[in-house]
Amino acid sequence: MIERINNDCESSTKIKVDSDEFTKDYESGAQVLASIAEEISGIPIPKKTLEDWRTLLASVRIVDDRLDHIYDNQERSKFEENMIRLLKGENINLSNDTYLKKASQDVIKLLSTLDDNQKKYFINSISNFFEITEKIKIEDDEKEYVKLTRLEGQIASRVFISFLPEEFKQSNNYQKLLHAMTRLGRMGNSFDNLIDFKSDYAENQIKIKPNILNRALLLGAILTDGASILKDGVLSRNTVKDTLLLAGKHIKSAVKKSN
Repeated sequence: MIERINNDCESSTKIKVDSDEFTKDYESGAQVLASIAEEISGIPIPKKTLEDWRTLLASVRIVDDRLDHIYDNQERSKFEENMIRLLKGENINLSNDTYLKKASQDVIKLLSTLDDNQKKYFINSISNFFEITEKIKIEDDEKEYVKLTRLEGQIASRVFISFLPEEFKQSNNYQKLLHAMTRLGRMGNSFDNLIDFKSDYAENQIKIKPNILNRALLLGAILTDGASILKDGVLSRNTVKDTLLLAGKHIKSAVKKSN
């Protein structure tokens, strides 16, 4: 079953991950995260952490792409289960899916740099992420859908915190950093779902209709989380501008793909 799923999905991702645009997107995303962490903590981000974040962003995107192209609930659940088993060190056959194999190997290599508690936290976070993703796909209440979307982004943001050096966690501004990353994760995920709203519904990935009211609910969530970050006053105008520019590129890319 896993072999059939992978064969069906591989072509959908190959163009994306084999392009300069794909690489630049995740380099830019990692750089924005680094700028935010440095600005709040006052500590320079090591080159290794920046590379870890870039690798993690790219790998998560590939797994997410696979999930988006598995339409049977049981098959998708089995895929998620195998991903967790793989992270725990079990030998799982990923067939001939070159990109998924590479993404999995990259994440496993990243996990080897964490201590046991961090590794457990990471795997539990990914498991929770899968669980929330499944709830989003079947949710038929608009407000609950927005709530779950924000929660999914929050969980994803906490995963990146795992790869920060210990000195960041000992910083006096660590709680501010955690708060900002959480809000950014919520805002970013709501933004992504707003951009993909129409296509997700057309492909039966969600049950919530992409009408004006529901778009407004997602936009409201984006503005709420964005306002919270600005209210804290922890980011400079340049960092906010860089974040908005990256979001603008994402919009242009999404519009281009839809034409």
